[in-house]
Amino acid sequence: MAHHDKIIEKRIDELIELIDNSQIPRFGSADRRIINADEITDMLVEVKSCFPEDVRKANDVLAKANKIMLEADEYSNTTRADANRIAQETVEKARNDAEQMETDANTYYDDKVAEGDTYLENKTGEADDYYESRVAEGDDYLKQKTEQGNSYYEDCVARAKDTARDIIEEANATRERLVSESEVTLEAQKRAEELRRKTVLRSNQIYSNAKLSADSVLAELMDYLERYYSAIEADRKALDARPAATTGAQPRPQPAPAQKEAAGAANETTEEEEDEDDGFGLNIFGNLFKRKKKTSQEDDFEDDDAE
Repeated sequence: MAHHDKIIEKRIDELIELIDNSQIPRFGSADRRIINADEITDMLVEVKSCFPEDVRKANDVLAKANKIMLEADEYSNTTRADANRIAQETVEKARNDAEQMETDANTYYDDKVAEGDTYLENKTGEADDYYESRVAEGDDYLKQKTEQGNSYYEDCVARAKDTARDIIEEANATRERLVSESEVTLEAQKRAEELRRKTVLRSNQIYSNAKLSADSVLAELMDYLERYYSAIEADRKALDARPAATTGAQPRPQPAPAQKEAAGAANETTEEEEDEDDGFGLNIFGNLFKRKKKTSQEDDFEDDDAE
């Protein structure tokens, strides 16, 4: 076994030396070599014969792996070459297509520029004609509207003058009417004030007359009572009658100062009135009120005459 191991190691070293001394390919990776397949095969067969059964199986596996690797390298090289060729062809085709597209674009651009210049010239002429026609229409419209505006302005000014004149006339008429109404109002206020003043004076006079009449009636009543008590006392003395028993002296009513003045005026009555009072003076109240009523009526007549 040791002998076989030495042989195998020796053949492997030879194989490694063969690979190291092999030529490096001109194109490709630096770890690749160009070797003599027959020599490699013979070495491997000889190594294989020295291996035991298990080793031979392993060698078969290695051989297959090596074959697969070689096939893979060959396929890789072929694929790389094809890829490089396809890439070069694609780049060349893309370059040609780009040049053609650039040429076509330049041609299309020149054609469109020429068409644009022609279209612009045509449209510029049409625009100038349209502009001139619109300007002429605008001038005519402006002239027409200016004439209409001037006419409308003159009409408005005339209507405004007429309206202002009517307003001024109406204002003057209103002012005259208000002035007239103001004079009538002032006259009415004067008459009302005068009437109020006369009414106040008359009411005060009526109140004073009424007060004097009441004082005069009370004075005459007191005078009558005095004479009545005096007559009763005289009759008692004439009949020699005893004075009536009383619980307390009954003071006779005393007239007030104003009543005394009225009583002084009432003492001027005639003797005929005193004779009529002999029947205990029962008619004195009617006579007094008749006389006072007559006096009040005469005062009213005097006030009416004064007005």
